[in-house]
Amino acid sequence: MKDPANHSALGEAILELIRHGITLSDAVTHFIDSTFSAPSLEEFRRIIDDPQNADAETVFELIFFPDLEMQTALEPVLQKTAFTPEDMDAATGWLIAQNPAIPVTFPDGRGSLPVHLTQSSAGQLVSRFNITTAIDPHLAALLEHVVGDPIDKNRLRVRLRNVRARLSSAACSFLCDAIQKMYGKSAFFDDAFTFLLEFFEYADVGQDFYAALIREKNAILQSIARAEKNEKALFASNAEVLMLKGVHLLSINIPEARKKITLIDHICINLFGKTEILGPAPQEERIFSADTLK
Repeated sequence: MKDPANHSALGEAILELIRHGITLSDAVTHFIDSTFSAPSLEEFRRIIDDPQNADAETVFELIFFPDLEMQTALEPVLQKTAFTPEDMDAATGWLIAQNPAIPVTFPDGRGSLPVHLTQSSAGQLVSRFNITTAIDPHLAALLEHVVGDPIDKNRLRVRLRNVRARLSSAACSFLCDAIQKMYGKSAFFDDAFTFLLEFFEYADVGQDFYAALIREKNAILQSIARAEKNEKALFASNAEVLMLKGVHLLSINIPEARKKITLIDHICINLFGKTEILGPAPQEERIFSADTLK
């Protein structure tokens, strides 16, 4: 895309998303408070205005990190045009040239203050929309056909745009099958779709998706068993003694791990009409339960 007018259109669309202000998330507020000892609004102003403060640029990038809602709002613009890296650079330059003062608000009542984009944070903001990432045309066409709600459709497009690894044609076909069989029919479609995209980023799936999902279920069950064994051992000893004995202390979020097992069962039952009982595991981990996903 070489039309300079399109460069400013992209920049204007991004600016429109932030010009009315950003409320800091709890995670960003925690980072600021833990890094700068819970600064007052005036102290925070001095921190971000200090060019010698090495942590200030990280704060800028966290403030202007587009969340799912912001990405979803921009998706209709990205759907219309195939942008290039040159377009991204031009849009970044346009944003810097405007030098907008963006109201940034603390969620705890500390107040708000105007913050100007830096060159680095503007570049990070634009790049994190994954503007140049192409969505598989078969998946894009299916979303247009199956998903009637535009917000749902754009949110799913954003999730596909955010996948860090390139999806194979087989993975795209599998996702098409999941959308057709589960969207609008499963109350847990969104969680299942998100899990599958994350799974495809790290798993060697191959062509047999059912076998790959069951392998993942088995691996998670083994991790839970080791984590629970470690917890029991810690009651009888302490971490330092166990480490001296060469015991590897596996730390996982067991409720989240069990939720993944439930999602795998749910996906397998909906897409393959079956799942496999693996053990040893508590009975509640073996049967799909809506309560597990809450």
